[in-house]
Parts: sequence; C-alpha cells; structure tokens
Amino acid sequence: MVFASPVFLFLFFPAFLLLYRLIPAKARCYWILAASLFFYFWGEPSYLLLMGATILATWLFGVITGLLLRKGKERLAGWVAGLGVLLVLSSLLYYKYAGLLATTLKDVFGIQWRLKRILMPIGISFYTFQAMSYLWDVRRKTIPAVMNPVKLGAYIAMFPQLIAGPIVRAGDVIADLDAPRMDLEHTWHGMLRFIRGLGKKVLLANSLAAVTGDAFGLPANSMSTGLVWFSALLYALQIYFDFSGYSDMAIGMGEAMGFRLPENFNFPYLAVSVRDFWRRWHMTLSSWLRDYVYIPLGGNRKGGFRTGMNLMIVFLVCGFWHGAQWNFVLWGLWYGLWMIIERIPAVRNKVMKAIPAPVRWLFTMAIVLIGWVLFQGLPMADTWVMLGKMIGIGGPAAYTAASILTPKLLIVLAASVVCASPLARIGLRKLESLAGAGGLILRGVLGAAVLAACILMLTADTYNPFIYFRF
Repeated sequence: MVFASPVFLFLFFPAFLLLYRLIPAKARCYWILAASLFFYFWGEPSYLLLMGATILATWLFGVITGLLLRKGKERLAGWVAGLGVLLVLSSLLYYKYAGLLATTLKDVFGIQWRLKRILMPIGISFYTFQAMSYLWDVRRKTIPAVMNPVKLGAYIAMFPQLIAGPIVRAGDVIADLDAPRMDLEHTWHGMLRFIRGLGKKVLLANSLAAVTGDAFGLPANSMSTGLVWFSALLYALQIYFDFSGYSDMAIGMGEAMGFRLPENFNFPYLAVSVRDFWRRWHMTLSSWLRDYVYIPLGGNRKGGFRTGMNLMIVFLVCGFWHGAQWNFVLWGLWYGLWMIIERIPAVRNKVMKAIPAPVRWLFTMAIVLIGWVLFQGLPMADTWVMLGKMIGIGGPAAYTAASILTPKLLIVLAASVVCASPLARIGLRKLESLAGAGGLILRGVLGAAVLAACILMLTADTYNPFIYFRF
C-alpha cells in the first residue's frame, strides 16, 4: 500500500485517523502499532514476521543494555548493544546484498553460489537504521531504554515514515508515544502538508517519470549531448518531487497524529557546493551517517588523510544503502571524491571563495546531474556511453532534446522549477500568513483543488512509480 493510492487515501488513513482521535491518548501507541503492522502486511505479508522479529530483538537488546548501564557495567553494555546492532544489520545485509555478493563471486571468481531469488522487504533500509540508532542511543545514554515493546514497535514500524522515511531518531518521538496529543489545528495543518506532498508526487513526479522513462530507454549511443543533460535534469526533478513528496506526506501525517517528524529536504538544487547539497538532500540520512558512521570513525579530528578516508567510507556506505548495485557504489564514491576535494584547504579557502556563487551553483548542479546518471541503474555500458556524451564524446545522435519536448512537458517543467525554488516557499508563507476566515477558506480551497487534481490523475492513469519504494 502506497500513500498515493485510492485504498490509502479513501479507506486506510481516514479510518485510522478517525479511530485514533476517538480512543484515549494513552492507547494511541497500541493503535499505531496495530495499524502499522496491518499497513506493512498489506504490501509485504511474507515479511511481517521479519518486522516483528526486528522489533522484539531491538527491544530485548535495548532493555538488557539499559539494565547493564544502570548497574555500571558499561563495557558489557557496549558489547550487548553492539551484538544487537549486528543482529539487526544482518537482516539488511542478507536481504539486500546477498544477491549482489553471489553475482559478484560468480562474475569475478567463477564461484557458483546457488541462491534463490531474494525479494527485498519494503522499507527495510529505513526501519533497520532506526532500530540500530535506537540501540546506539541507549548505549550512549542519549535516551533511556524503552521498557514497553509496543511503544518501541510503534516507533520502529510507524507507517507514515516506514517505507520512505524520513529516518526518525527515537528521541524525536518516543516521549510523545506515551500519550500522543492531537488537536484540530495540527490535524488541519498536517493534512495540508500531506496534500502538498501528494501534489508533488502525483502531479509533478509522475508526469516527469513518463518522460524520463522513455528518454533513458533510448539507445544510449543514439542520444545527443543535449538530450542526455536534459534527461538528467528531468530525472533530477522527478526524484526530488518523488522523494520529497513522500517526505511531506509522512511529516504531514505525523503532525496530524501529534508528532513532529524531522524535515528531510531544504531546496537541494540551490546548493553551491557538494557539501551544501548534502546538507539539503535527504537530511535525515546525512545526519544519521554523520552521527553513527563519520563521527565514530574519527570525523575530522585525526588529520587530513583520515578525514578523507572517513568521508569516502561514509559515502561508500551511502551508496550501498541506496541499492545493491555497483552503480550506487560509484554514485557514492563520486560524491565522496568531491567532498574530499572541497575539504582541501587551498580549494576551500581560496578557490571556492574566489569563484562567484552563480558559477559554483552551475558547477555543483553539473556534478549532481552526472551523479543522477550513475544513480539511474542502467547497464554500466550504457552509463559510460551517457557520461561520455555529457562531455561531448560519442558519435552522431539520432535523438535530441527536441525529440522529447511537448507542450505538456514544458508546463510541467516550468511548474517543477518554480516548486523546487524559493518561490514556492515564499508563496506558501504568504498563504499561511493570511489570517481570519478568508485565509482559512483560501487554504482549504487550494488544498481541495490539489487533492481533486491528484485523485483525477490517479484514477485516470495507472502509471504511479516510486523510486525509493524498495530502498
């Protein structure tokens, strides 16, 4: 079940929210867990037991770690927490990477490893990261161990952020799970945020997806340089509205339920450096990798060489997290390389300061668009051809950017550029600042119009892809 579907929009979420409001506040975490497990069962029934096992294992190791810490046995508590992290991580490694390992052993070493086709559980990358961060935070005494397994299960399995994030820390929601508060103002605001995300996903991302699918489906050697760059731009906008739309929907539902989920995007295509881009893109993943990988490795405290190695490890992990394909590894290493370059003192203190911001923005966007070509997951031979085309290497082209331009695409592209820029934020803030009944009615009418347009598009078109669905 995905958010942008009639079943979710008309049945699941309205029924959940109605009962959620009617039951006592102290019982709401039980309803969250029950509804979340049903939500997961609907889309992935065969892996519901895996989800349950992850919750129980995380709870058990967290409780033991907390008890050991209270008795002053910090070293043993560290081993127990580490064992719990490894156990949770092992499920992610098996379901997500065993197939890649088997293929690599066969291709490189000729080793035949018979392995049945493994279907990766939906959302496993998100809920395992949340479980691991919880255990680490208990060990570091950032938060106390949760003694109620239902409460912990509601945190790990909470359906708004289960399949696509944002990655939520236990400290963000655990305290509110005791008695989630819900009022009409936050429900109203949360639903408007949900509709905004739905509009991003359905009206913009889905419209762009049809074009980018056709463009990247063309023979790579028949595409012109302009077409490859233009296709990468369209894909950049598609993945942004696809993923940030789902994040907006999750944050909106969280607010309606009485939780404040963390923001995940901050206009990433305004970035003027690679470091700035990763401060704006998938911010909850970036902060997770910083706090649980980069800093434990030593961060920037052990000299320039170690800092560079730590950055490369972080982005290698980032690439692997996104998918069990070598193109994602290359994508992560591509960003790791530029992060290291930007940290070279001469580059950071002289070169970047001497270059005007518009030029730095253009250069950063070129790096990002090249990265999205790597991210696409096309056969590596086609990827290399496209990367060559981007720098002008390649033969004559049968298809140009004009080949995919249509009046509808121009309209969607213009709307996408506006919505990916601060113009959208300025408009929203002015709209939200309108006081009185008039402002309330206007916001409601615009929200209803966007919702109606989304429903019409969903019922008229079955093409509803989601890039991050199995990350």
